[in-house]
Amino acid sequence: MARAAAAVAAFPAGAAPGAPVLAGLAARGCPPVREATPRGTLPAHLRA
Repeated sequence: MARAAAAVAAFPAGAAPGAPVLAGLAARGCPPVREATPRGTLPAHLRA
């Protein structure tokens, strides 16, 4: 139970300072990390 409570408490503690950082990057036109690679491309180990 203590580990679960610590995880729940740690998430907002990390997300709170991260949100303004990401907002600042978005305001400057930086793409989000998840879209940093071209769409439709897969890493070599996932290609069929």
